[in-house]
Amino acid sequence: MNYLPLIILAAAIIHIIEEFFYPGGFIDFARKNIVKNNRRIMAEAIDSNMAVIVNALFLLLCLVNVLISGTGTLLHYSLVGLILFNSLFHIAGSIIIRKYSPGLITSVLIYIPLAVYIISNSNKSGDEMLIAMVIGILLNLVPIIIVLVRSKFVFNYKNKVLLK
Repeated sequence: MNYLPLIILAAAIIHIIEEFFYPGGFIDFARKNIVKNNRRIMAEAIDSNMAVIVNALFLLLCLVNVLISGTGTLLHYSLVGLILFNSLFHIAGSIIIRKYSPGLITSVLIYIPLAVYIISNSNKSGDEMLIAMVIGILLNLVPIIIVLVRSKFVFNYKNKVLLK
């Protein structure tokens, strides 16, 4: 049995624990720093409901990867792309803002070494790996899309309430 899908799932759980439970604070970090220069409405769209939805979807994909023994599948390598690019977001965010981004430690100590190991031991062609990495990048955009959609909904709702 190949344990890499299970290791990806375990890494995801540890990463989520760092982001939201210990030391936690990712929601506050995102609200204060990521949308600092944008509308207040967008900051209101970042909340625990959004975090639960995004992380539940992520863990579901990881679990499906485990159940299908996903090494070698597009899903498996897309998850590798997701954790790799998620790590880069944490690192870039910490450098730009010059503050600890919850999730940074697991990104550097677990996600990046795991992704490098899996990619370097892959038998996928360059084209197949590129497709998987692009899907991984696109999966990283899901939380951003959710925030944009929710902020539009909150903005429209508040305008309707104010106009009544």
